[in-house]
Amino acid sequence: MPLAIPVGLEELTPLIRTDYADQAAWETFISHFRDNEEENPLPGVKVLDDPPDDEDGIAFAVIDDPAYANLTAEQLLELSAEGTGEEYGMLLVVDKSALASSEYPVLAIDRSEEQEDRGRAFRIVLSELVDFAGRMEIADCDFCDYADYADPDGTYRG
Repeated sequence: MPLAIPVGLEELTPLIRTDYADQAAWETFISHFRDNEEENPLPGVKVLDDPPDDEDGIAFAVIDDPAYANLTAEQLLELSAEGTGEEYGMLLVVDKSALASSEYPVLAIDRSEEQEDRGRAFRIVLSELVDFAGRMEIADCDFCDYADYADPDGTYRG
């Protein structure tokens, strides 16, 4: 089964939930986002602002489907390859590790066309996610610009 990016959201970065063990942790995580408030909002779009009350945020295609429960980075990358193409350059995964920490270190996975970079992964804390996603969206930096500066534990904290 290909990764189910909601129709109309193919150009947004997918934010994929893979842990379903703690609903309260997920609800706390997702409360940091707001619903898309455009005139014709599409379901499944969540916006993360920086600072939190800013009106200019980054939109993500949230995939909250138990079919993806406990999938690994490799499995998600394989599923995304079966999709509609290279519209989005990375996957963001909210897994057990992300929900277990107050920093919410989301797993970022590179979908680059370059084989040596494709599948490279690191964690990025929620407080840095807007800057990272925004800079990736406008091609102001490369995935490796953040991955190379992750802490020894593999997490980018700024």
